[in-house]
Amino acid sequence: MKKNLFIYLLTVLCAVNLFTACSDDDDDKDAPQGDLNAPKITWAENPNFDTTEIKENMSAVINIDVENGLKSLQLDIKSAALTNEMLAVVGLSTSVDLVTVELTEDQASIIAGIPFGEKIKDATSLKFDISKLVPMIMILPNAAGNHTFSITVTDNKGKSAKKDLVFHYILPLGAAKLSEVNTWNNTAKVSVDNVRETTTVQYRRQGETDWQEATRQEDNTFLISTKWTESQNSAGLKIWTPDVKTGIWAAQTYEIAVLDAGQEVSKATFETNKGDAIPNGDMSGWSKKIWKDSQNKEFEITYPNAKGTEGFWDSGNNTFVEQTMTPLCKEEVEGNGIAFLSAQKVLGAIFAAGNLFSGDFNFSGFSGTVNFGKKYTWTARPRALKVRLKAEVGTIDNVGGSDPEKDNLKGKQDKIVLFAAVTDWTKQHGVTSGFGTPKGMWHPETQNSVEEGAIIGYASKFITENITEYTTIEIPFNWYNSTDKPSTDNFSLVISGATSYRGDYLTGCSTNKLYIDSVEWVY
Repeated sequence: MKKNLFIYLLTVLCAVNLFTACSDDDDDKDAPQGDLNAPKITWAENPNFDTTEIKENMSAVINIDVENGLKSLQLDIKSAALTNEMLAVVGLSTSVDLVTVELTEDQASIIAGIPFGEKIKDATSLKFDISKLVPMIMILPNAAGNHTFSITVTDNKGKSAKKDLVFHYILPLGAAKLSEVNTWNNTAKVSVDNVRETTTVQYRRQGETDWQEATRQEDNTFLISTKWTESQNSAGLKIWTPDVKTGIWAAQTYEIAVLDAGQEVSKATFETNKGDAIPNGDMSGWSKKIWKDSQNKEFEITYPNAKGTEGFWDSGNNTFVEQTMTPLCKEEVEGNGIAFLSAQKVLGAIFAAGNLFSGDFNFSGFSGTVNFGKKYTWTARPRALKVRLKAEVGTIDNVGGSDPEKDNLKGKQDKIVLFAAVTDWTKQHGVTSGFGTPKGMWHPETQNSVEEGAIIGYASKFITENITEYTTIEIPFNWYNSTDKPSTDNFSLVISGATSYRGDYLTGCSTNKLYIDSVEWVY
């Protein structure tokens, strides 16, 4: 009997304990959101509460449902931009129970959408709208990075729910800023404010279709540079040829585009310097210079430079020929600013080619020396030499006795020769010719240096057919060295034209003619 009573009492005690345990569960302050009686926090536009990028006119409206009535709405802010000092302006702080907050009308208008004050106590449903507050972060210091709004909702039965609203701001990319533009090296540096790992920079010459990619550097700037191709010229010498669609060249307008993850963010245009002018390149304003013979007698000699200017151009053989006949190089009478070069037979027997070059000519006895080269200040690398010309060229009818090829040249096609050379010479290079074997012969296409120094690059053309109408031609540059720049103290420019390519040997066609209207660089 006693045993049965004990079992009965034990059963009752267990039932009481079970009921008590179930009652405690109902009052659990940490009830999960799955509990139908617990507060619920939802974000219709972002149900998973993923990190959200801060933008203008964004929406961040959170719904709060509190079946048992709101007791506390705790807001905790973790943000480098929204400090206590900054939040005090709108009556908030980085940790605050919004139920206890009191705001002025002005403060309330600034944070319109955020529920606060005694009026929300015991509420069963309310909206937490920070659509207006969050975008303010973009104009504040330290805006970049994550900004976390933690909401903890507690009801009147002590049950609670918590959610973290995480917003992220990336500082906007700035427009491209160009610096260190070098039109000789054909490079430029591009910087972009707030550059990202996904940022790229493209550029193109205005008028081109294809964009070129700038190379990212270790300091997060971007380098615009030229692509070079290595090859060999006709003489078997190594040369470098630029891709003129790449790099930065003078006298051009360029477009620069900043992209992020492949999407264009900004675009800008800029113009490069105009490049370099060739002295008296338009072949106008010819004058006379004074030449004295061995008896100190003065003669006026046709000179392809304006009176009173430092001479850039000169012509060989004029000194000798002009005393008895028409100069081999003169200004064409048909129009101002045209150089007329003609081959002739001096004294009816001696062949002389018409020529024009940058340098100085000296005549002594029966020989003359062409001193090639002028000092020149280079600011921009040219891609070609442009010349407007017409030409008459025939077969070789005169062969000099010192010409090593004399047995193979008579009756062969003659060649008019044009070239420009970027040099780095400590002094002028002289070529002496006359009745004997010429000395100092050179051509930039067959050698990359002379005794006086290096030949950095050249543009060369041979004309073997008549050009009956004035025609503009471009002669592209090839470079023995794609990086070096001539010293400003050295002789750095040679431009030369001659009616016969073997004129120094007194070999050529006596009826050849060359008309040059203008000479300039192409960039």
